[in-house]
Parts: sequence; C-alpha cells; structure tokens
Amino acid sequence: MPRDLPRGGNNRDEFATGTDPRDPGSRLFVREGALDATGWAMSFPTVRGRSYIVERSATLAPGSWIAIETILGNGAEQIFSDPNASGPRQFYRLRVSR
Repeated sequence: MPRDLPRGGNNRDEFATGTDPRDPGSRLFVREGALDATGWAMSFPTVRGRSYIVERSATLAPGSWIAIETILGNGAEQIFSDPNASGPRQFYRLRVSR
C-alpha cells in the first residue's frame, strides 16, 4: 500500500519534495515495497534536482536511523534495493533534500 503525503499537503511539504500542489498525481510516495530472496526493494517517483536519502532503522527510536543510500532524482521512477536487510523487522524512510 503506497504511503504518501496527505492529499492537500501543506505548501512547505510540497516545496521540500518538489511536487506540484496543483497536480493531484504529483506527490512523494513509495509505490511498491517487497521483501524477496535478494532483500528489501521499493520504488518511488522522483523529481529532477532533488536527492532522496533512504534510511533504515530496526527500532524507530530517535537517533537509530542509518542513511544507507542517496539517490539523485531524475524525474523518473527509481528502484532501491537493500540486500543487507536483516533481522525480524526493519523500517525504511525517505528523506528529501535539495
């Protein structure tokens, strides 16, 4: 199930992610995520000129997030794979920077 900014997100979030507040299809979300034999994989749309930092945590506790990859947005769908996904539970999040 895709996780994304709420519809009608605030202007600060739209500005930070580079999405168009006038276009309901322009939003940051994880389109697909799955665990398979090669590890965890997810896909998400990107905006040219934004960087997407993928972080992982086993606990969700503040300070427990580890940046594991930075992906430069090019306006196309990007796929991230984590072959080092381990343990009974892992959480992932995307941070966006300009």
